[in-house]
Amino acid sequence: MKTSWLSGIKDASVKKELRSNFLASKMVRERLAEMLDAKLNSSVRASRSSESYDSPNWALKQADATGYQRALEEVKSLLEDASKKIKEICPDS
Repeated sequence: MKTSWLSGIKDASVKKELRSNFLASKMVRERLAEMLDAKLNSSVRASRSSESYDSPNWALKQADATGYQRALEEVKSLLEDASKKIKEICPDS
């Protein structure tokens, strides 16, 4: 869980409940990550298609696609359980 989830929350009980709910939502977070992956892959394919180069506004369309892809990646990163990644990297922690 990224620290940005708890940023600005002062009440310790609210933080604890949010952490608990985050961990309990593993299945939903994984499904949402899969959905975001599909959208990301679709966007990448569309931005690389030869048809996208036919537009006089190609540069603007590419900038928009890149920003969209970056936003999807950011949302995906918020769904990850950092403690799980740490355990995969350092099993003894």
